[in-house]
Amino acid sequence: MLYKQEAATVSLIILDLAMPVMSGEEALEELMTFTPRPKVLFSSGLDERKFIHRLEGFPFLQKPYTAKELAERVKKHASVA
Repeated sequence: MLYKQEAATVSLIILDLAMPVMSGEEALEELMTFTPRPKVLFSSGLDERKFIHRLEGFPFLQKPYTAKELAERVKKHASVA
């Protein structure tokens, strides 16, 4: 997994809750085997209220969103090296 090799250089990971191979929650669990609290921004077109209790306080961006909204969230939540 690339993240395992590059974790120190990753500022933010954007995960969709519904992805083809694994869900965003499953991806988060995998990431957490390498980093206890990775910087993650969840996004989905699904209703956030269905997932909010399972997102453990991670930020969430509801689809559809504009490029400006995404940029603002990335700026707010990305690690500054």
